[in-house]
This record gives sequence, structure tokens and C-alpha cells, in this order.
Amino acid sequence: MKSRSFNPLFVVSLLLFSSLLSAEELPLAPRYSEWVNLTKYIITPKEKSVFKGLRSDRERDDFIELFWQQRDPTPGTLQNEYKEEHLRRFAYANKYFQNGSSREGWKTDRGRMYIILGEPENRETIDGSILYPMEVWTYRSQPRLGFKTDFRVVFYRKGGVGEYRIYDPFADGPNSLLATDSLSIPAGVDDYKALYGKIFAVNPLAAEVSLSLIPGSAPPDPNDGGSSNPTIYLPKTQGSFLLADIEASPYKRVKTTYATNFADLKGVVDVNVAMEYVECASETVVFQDPVTGLLFLHFAVQPEKVSVDYVPERGEYYFAFQMSVSLQKEGDPVYQYSRTFPFFLEKRDLERLSAGFAIEDMFPVLPGKYVLTVLIRNTVKEEFSSFEREITVEENEGRGFPRLYGPLVSSEIAKKVDDNLQPFRFGETSVKTAPKGEFDRSKPLAVFFCADTKGFDSPLSATMTVQEQAAPLKVVKSFPLEEIPPDSLVYRKALIGTLPPGSYRVSLSLLSKGIPLQVKESSFSVSSKKSLPEPGSLSKMVPMTKSYFFYFIAGGLAKSLGEEERGKHLMKKAWDLSSDKAGLSEEYGRILLDEGNGERALEVIEHLSGVEAKRFDYLSLKGRCLALLSRDQEAITSLLEANKIYNSDILVLNTLGRLFLKVGEREEAAKALRSSLKLKKEQPLIEELLKDLP
Repeated sequence: MKSRSFNPLFVVSLLLFSSLLSAEELPLAPRYSEWVNLTKYIITPKEKSVFKGLRSDRERDDFIELFWQQRDPTPGTLQNEYKEEHLRRFAYANKYFQNGSSREGWKTDRGRMYIILGEPENRETIDGSILYPMEVWTYRSQPRLGFKTDFRVVFYRKGGVGEYRIYDPFADGPNSLLATDSLSIPAGVDDYKALYGKIFAVNPLAAEVSLSLIPGSAPPDPNDGGSSNPTIYLPKTQGSFLLADIEASPYKRVKTTYATNFADLKGVVDVNVAMEYVECASETVVFQDPVTGLLFLHFAVQPEKVSVDYVPERGEYYFAFQMSVSLQKEGDPVYQYSRTFPFFLEKRDLERLSAGFAIEDMFPVLPGKYVLTVLIRNTVKEEFSSFEREITVEENEGRGFPRLYGPLVSSEIAKKVDDNLQPFRFGETSVKTAPKGEFDRSKPLAVFFCADTKGFDSPLSATMTVQEQAAPLKVVKSFPLEEIPPDSLVYRKALIGTLPPGSYRVSLSLLSKGIPLQVKESSFSVSSKKSLPEPGSLSKMVPMTKSYFFYFIAGGLAKSLGEEERGKHLMKKAWDLSSDKAGLSEEYGRILLDEGNGERALEVIEHLSGVEAKRFDYLSLKGRCLALLSRDQEAITSLLEANKIYNSDILVLNTLGRLFLKVGEREEAAKALRSSLKLKKEQPLIEELLKDLP
């Protein structure tokens, strides 16, 4: 039995897209429960949520590997210093902090702080007649984690027994450190000063930490007169914020996007220990094409890094991105495709990689609300990036008001005179993309946009405003643009010029007699660096002679959306424009056959007759067309030839069975229909036909 390859023209997908299935939390095996305990203080809420939703041990093992990879300070080496240090801290906490506690050491306050912060610079134990036992841990500043000054963490043994509890000067207050209530204070700031003096007399360090966790912030000793301002003896609120920052510090510098993508894309890629998620920037925009009149979704994605390999035979370096794209509507994919972008470069060009590469592409879309998912995979080092974006495409036909497309902010908008369709190319205008939305401060910027005023009978005005995004919002530039003529499709470039470093938002407004009809915005930033390297770009050009293919894609999309008439119209236009009839004849022939137009379908599929790789498709379609036209014997001959090539097509077998019945060959009909039932058991109509057959 031969296997049959299936390759629909307008639904080509290298990788299947899927989303995380919601499910009740499953019980974990002991080793995974132990891992949850091990990472309790360093796992982010997002990571924890994703891990609990995983449904197999394979997924959990893969996730754990990725979890540690994200924290590895030296990726690419055999050693993961972060993981080793964390395991050491966890073991130390269990060994040394269980004394006096009914809980395991890692669960105690001291264990938690030790696991998060590590070994303190200094530890001091305080015992005093009027104080509960205390421990004061001093740490040096850690700017990487947000701790710009030295700080302390204080523990005390409340009641003098049990485990040490963490002390918060503001929440607990100095009074909680007292082993006797003889110094209990009533309300009043003067009493805090007196209490501070008593504690200071026993231990100056204890007095200092009773009010603040920042070294060097102790007020003067009241026993030597102290300060005349009693409020400086009040406990400081900064300790509460410091302790909260400590608890959150393991989350800093951890990009949890990998966890989200692990959940969303584990059906897309084999996310395993060899796979590394790389953050990416992206840019999307919908424009109407001036040549074809189709609406196109243009997009660019730029990974933060690009790994390369060396090809000795060519003396060159290379990388190759496999890109898979899925457009979904209400959770269902309506268009999918994949393509590969290989790139070779010489050693002297490797510096270009520091600025990165943006992969650009485009495809036709129809009005509606969608979710775009793009996955790119660098096959050189098993790196993958992805982004997801909600896309709204407004209707461009049969409406009585104008449309704005854009704006695109760019440092380079240039004319290109050639006969090609290309991403971010609009007629003869090419716009350089900036997926990160960041520009060199020395380069003048401009905005590119399109105004569609077809069906509108009066001229329109337009304005552009640039304002800072930092509060308070400040308008930097605002000026009118050239008048937009009625009933036309206008593409314009508007100069912004140079801007000082900062974050900005540009707004374009289309107005009629001063009344805004539509406003579109885009955000961008200007770098403070003197020079900002610009990324390279990878895209594929389509000659204008091949533009028919985009009509065909749009037609397939229309049919996926249930817009049959629009789909037929677009498919017919693609066929009429096509110079490659064989490439479109199978799908267009199927459409005509479904419409009941057998004669026209026969004419179309004849373009497949000489294509050996499509022999089965040609014969099976021809047989169905002939059957529709009641040319039964010719149909049987064609379908039998098709069945010799591939004998497991249910549609061919069922059509043969019905044709044999029609011409009175009952035994042959029974053979064909029983073969079909073997392939697919639940076919009530076929079962009914077989009841009266031998």
C-alpha cells in the first residue's frame, strides 16, 4: 500500500500550533514535589503556574532543565554556578537552621533568607538580660538585585524559645524585642526615645537594628543627651520595603517569557534541554497594497541574539531561521505557513551580528480580528523565539469613511524602482523597520502612512503630533500635513527630524472640516547612545509576475473564514492572472468541483495531466468531475487508475462504489465500499448501501 503525501497549496505548516490545555492540577511524584520545595523562594509566580499545569513527566523534566538554564550565569559551559550555589544554600539551611524549630531548616525564616541572600558578610548574636536572643546578619550592597546600600536582616527568638523569627522594625517595633514587659511603652514618641536608650545601654547594635535595617542610620544615644527631635527614634518604614524587596529579589533579571512559551508552544517545538528560548522584539502593521489592492499584514521579528556556525567547505559562517506563522480567529487557525531564511556571511561581517537581524515577511489578510503567532527557530544552535499579537484588520471595501494605515516610524524611507513585492515595501517606497522601536539620536526620523479616501467626496486634512511618554505628557512637535485628496489611495512620508533621547508617541489624525475621523498612534524611543548599530534584515521578494499567488492565499483565507463568494472571486482572479496554471489547478479545480461546475473543473485540472508527482490528484479529480457530468464509465476508468497509485483514499473508494452500483456492477461496488469501511468504520450511509449488496 502506497502512502500519499498531502500538501495543500495555501496551508503549508512545518510545525503545528497548539495552546496549553486547561486542566485541574495533577498530583506530583515525590521528586517533583521535592523540586517545588527546593525552588519555593526563587521560582516566579508565572513559572510556578506553568509547572503546575504540566501534564507529563517529560514536560516537567524539560521545564526543570529550562528553569535552571534561564538562571545560568555562564550559558554554554558545563557548569551552572547559580544552580550549584542554590543547592548548597538549601542544604546548609536544612542542616543549620532546624534547631529550635519543628520545621525543616529551609522552611524557617533564617533558612529562607539564607537561601535567597546567601552567606552574610557578618553575623552577630545578641543576648541581653532584657532582650530576647537575636541574630543580626549584615550584607554588602548588591546593585544587581536593587540593593544599593549595605543592609541587615534581623532575627529574634520570640519568648526566648523556639525558632528565630524575622524582625521588621516598623511592623514589630522595639517593644517586641524585650524579654521583660517592665519597659513596655505607651503611645508617644518620647517613650520610643527612652526605650531606645535602654536597649542602647545593653547593646548599641540591638538598639540600632530595632529602628532601622540600614547600617549607619542609628540616632544618637539618649543616655548622652541624644537628639532633641524625638521622631528620629521612631521605627523606620524602610525596613518593611527592604524585606519585601529581598523576598522579590530572586525574580529580578529572570525573563519568564520562556515559561509562557513553554506552555503555549510545547506542541509546536520539542522544547528540551538543547532548546534555548531567546527574547525577541517585533513590529506589525497592516497596509493596503497600491498595486494589488489587497490588505497585507507586514511583520518583523528580531531575536536578541543570533548564533552562527562555520562551514569549512565554503569558508563562511551561516545561520538559518525556520519561521512558522499561524493566523487564528476565535482560537481556530485560518492560515498557516512556514519558510526558511538561510544566511551566509564572511568572518569580517561577524560584527554585524552585534546589531542583530530582523526577519521580515508579509501575507494578505481580510477584515476581522485575529491572533498572529510567529515562531522562529535558529537551526544552528536550537534557539527559538516567538511572539503573539492581536491584529485588527478594518474593512476596506464598501464603507463611506476613510482609513488610515500606519504610522510606521523609521530612520530610512527610500525609493526603490523595481518590479517586486516585498515586506515593508509600498509601491516604490521601502521603509526600514525597527522592531525594537529604538533609534539613533543623530538620525532624523520620519513617519510613513497611507490614507484611503476612496468613496469620500471631499478633501481631508491631517495632523501629526509627537509627544513624550514620560509623565507629565509633553507635546514635542505638532503640525499639519499636506491635504489628502478625496477618492484616492495616498502614501505619504512626514518628517519628524531629530529628537533628544527619550520615549515618544506619534499620533496621526485624519480630519474632515476639523472633525477627527480616525487617529492612529505608534510608540518609539530615541537612544541616549552616541551611535546605535542598526540590525540587518532578511526577507524574500516576490516578482510582480507572481502576485497572483497572493490573491490565491487571500481566496483560501476567505474560504477558511466562511466567506465563500469572496473566496471564489479571489481564486478566479488568481487563476486569471496566473502564469503557472499547473501550480494552482488542483486547488482551483477542487473549488469548481465543489461548486458543481464539472465542465470548467475538467478544463482547469488538465494542466495537471503532465505532472507526474500530481498523477493521483489529477486522476481522482478527473474521475469525480466525470462522475458529476454522468460520464460514468470514463469516471470509473480514471478512478481505478487513481486507486492503483494510492488505494486508501476514502473519497475515491466511495465514489467508485456508487458508480459501480449505478452501472449495475454490484460485486465491484461491494468491494470498493467494504475497503472504504476498513479505513473508516463509522460511515452510516456506506453501511446502508452495503445492506443490499452481496
